[in-house]
Amino acid sequence: MKGLAVFDHLSQDVKNKIITEYGSLKELYARIISLEQQFYISKNNMVKNAIYDIEDKLQELGLPDGTIITIPIEEDFNEIAVGGEIEKLNQHLRSNGIM
Repeated sequence: MKGLAVFDHLSQDVKNKIITEYGSLKELYARIISLEQQFYISKNNMVKNAIYDIEDKLQELGLPDGTIITIPIEEDFNEIAVGGEIEKLNQHLRSNGIM
């Protein structure tokens, strides 16, 4: 997973601005993961709009594109979600003697 690692490549100035806005880099990460989870469950466009708002704010804080942060975190969520679904499938198959 590379979502947290993306913060390592930011300038200290941008990191400080993110910390001021969101409390910490990890809090921003957790917020985006939570929104991705909500969107995964609900498919509610208002949730996706909240992610777009974060991307816009990150641009205001000095990033050329907010998706530099949000896409790797979204990919982390997708890895977690897919991994969980695969494990559920494997458990189902095992419980039915298929695996």
